[in-house]
Amino acid sequence: MSHKKSIVFVLALLLLLSPFVYCGIRLHQTLPDHLAVAKGAECSINIGSLVSSNLKPSGNGSAVSAGGSALASEEDGNLTLFTEVAGKYDIELKFLGVLPLKTMSVDVIDADTVIPSGETIGIKIHTDGVLLVALSSVETENGETYAPAKDAGLQVGDTITKIDGIAITDSDHFSSLVDERRSDSFTLEYERGGEVQSVQLAAVFSEGHYKIGAWIRDSTAGIGTMTFVKPDTGVYASLGHGISDVDTGQLLTVSQGSITNCTVSSVEPGKKGTPGELRGVFADEDIGVIVENSHLGVYGYCDPSKVSKAEPVKIGTRFEVREGSAQILSAIDGGEPQAYDVEIEKVMTNSTDAKGMILHVVDERLIEKTGGIVQGMSGSPILQDGKLIGAVTHVFVNDPTRGYGIFVELMMDEAQGLKTE
Repeated sequence: MSHKKSIVFVLALLLLLSPFVYCGIRLHQTLPDHLAVAKGAECSINIGSLVSSNLKPSGNGSAVSAGGSALASEEDGNLTLFTEVAGKYDIELKFLGVLPLKTMSVDVIDADTVIPSGETIGIKIHTDGVLLVALSSVETENGETYAPAKDAGLQVGDTITKIDGIAITDSDHFSSLVDERRSDSFTLEYERGGEVQSVQLAAVFSEGHYKIGAWIRDSTAGIGTMTFVKPDTGVYASLGHGISDVDTGQLLTVSQGSITNCTVSSVEPGKKGTPGELRGVFADEDIGVIVENSHLGVYGYCDPSKVSKAEPVKIGTRFEVREGSAQILSAIDGGEPQAYDVEIEKVMTNSTDAKGMILHVVDERLIEKTGGIVQGMSGSPILQDGKLIGAVTHVFVNDPTRGYGIFVELMMDEAQGLKTE
C-alpha cells in the first residue's frame, strides 16, 4: 500500500470511528458516577443502545436485578434497577461491549422520613469576615486622591477576614482596626476563590477617619421557604439554592445566622419580565440557627415543634420523579402552608445543581394570588405520589408560571453532612 493510500485509509477509518468516539465521550460525561436508589423502588437509566452493563453487588445476596443492554432490544437501551435490600453495588459499563466506559456506584438506601414544611421563614446571615462590594478613591483634606484597596490588588467579591492577624467580626470592627493603624502599613488577609491571600497597605485620612477605599457588607436578610425538617435531629433544609450578595453575586459565607417565623404581609405578583416577591414581617424570636449556606440551599438546626405540624413523608429519589402532576406546599397568604397543583414538564435526571426539573404551575388559586412562582417561594416542597421529591428553586423571568426545582436527595446529602450540635 502506497503512502498516499495509507493516509487515505487512516483518514477514512478516523472518519468512520469519530461518531462512536464522540458518543462514548458524551456518555461518559452524562452518565452519573453515583446513584442513590430507595429500597423497593424501580428506576430506569438510559445508557444508550451501544452500552452493555454488568452489575456486581458488593454486599451479600442479590438485591438488584439489571435488565437492558446493547443486546436487549426490548429494553430499548435502558438499564432497569429494582431494589429489594439496602446495600452498595457497582455497575460496570462497556462501550460496544468491549471498551470500559465507566463504573457507576449504586447505594440502595432505606427511604428517609422527614416532615415537609412549606412555611415562610425569615433568614438572617452574618458573614464570616466582611465582603468587599465596591472599590472607590479616597480624597484627603488637601484634595489628593488615593485608592489603597484597589492599588493593593483587592477585587470586588473578596472576603476580608483579618487585619494583622486579628479576625474581623463585622463592618464596625473592620473600620475600628483600620482607624487604630492610622497611616501605618498593615497586613490585610482575604479570601478569593477559596484561596487565602494577603497584602500590605496603608490607609489615608479623610472626613475624620482612616480609609482604604473599600465598601463592605457584613450581613444580609431575606425571606425564603423551609423545605423539610428531620424530626429525629432537628436538622432543616430550605431554599434549595444559596444566598448570594446582591451586588457581587458572591455566595455568602456564614459566621452566624438564624431563622425566624415570618408572616407574609403582601404579595407582588410575578409578570412576564418582572419577577414577583413575597413581603413579610419577621417574628422577634429565632426558631433555629443557620450552619451552612451552600449552592444547594440553607441548612441548620431548629426546634421541629416550632416549625411544622405536617405528617412525615418518605423521601423520593430522582429516579422516582416522573413527568406529570405534582403538588407544591407554600404559605403565601399569611396562614398555614397550602397544597397547589403543578405539572412536572421535564426531569433532568443527571442534574447535580438546583435545576433538576422544570415545573409549570397549573393551580388557578396560586396563579391568581401570585402569578405563579415568586421570590420567597424558593424551598417550597414538591410532593409527588405521596413522597417529597424536591423543592422549588427558580422562576422563569419570561413566564412566572414556570420554574426550576431541585431534587430533594441533593438537599438530604447536604443536610446529612452537617456537624452534630
